[in-house]
Amino acid sequence: MSDDVIVLLREDHKELRRDLRAFTRTRRVDTARHAELRDRVVRLWSDHLDADNGHMYPEVRDRVPDLLHEALIASERNELIERLVSELEHLEPYDERLVAKMYVLADLTEDHVHFDEQELFPLVREAVGRSDLQRLGRQVKSDRKDSHNPPDDPVSSLVHAILQ
Repeated sequence: MSDDVIVLLREDHKELRRDLRAFTRTRRVDTARHAELRDRVVRLWSDHLDADNGHMYPEVRDRVPDLLHEALIASERNELIERLVSELEHLEPYDERLVAKMYVLADLTEDHVHFDEQELFPLVREAVGRSDLQRLGRQVKSDRKDSHNPPDDPVSSLVHAILQ
């Protein structure tokens, strides 16, 4: 996969849309599948928001002052999404609010994807060089790797060593 941050973010968009569509096609009584898809969407959005808010939007604000307004709009939309994702994380799969909140998140996701891919990304690609987009992408990949592989828990390491 490419190191280009825009390519990485577009891939996030594809995965988010796929999982949210799968959720909307899942029968309401299939709470196990709802929980599985909710957990995937929460993780995907958490990773994506970290990339947007920690790398992409700051770079846009610093390097492309003409896009400051667009970056601020995107940041505000992301705050709404982040709040919704946090609420979803704490809902039980049988909670009737889960389905409603996931539908709202699907709508916000479509708005987010359209804004990024149709308005923001083309302008960013034009204004920010390829090497900088790749540098940002490598930073995003590194951050994700670190967040998905937390340091070993000393107690778990000790138990593992004793059992071997």
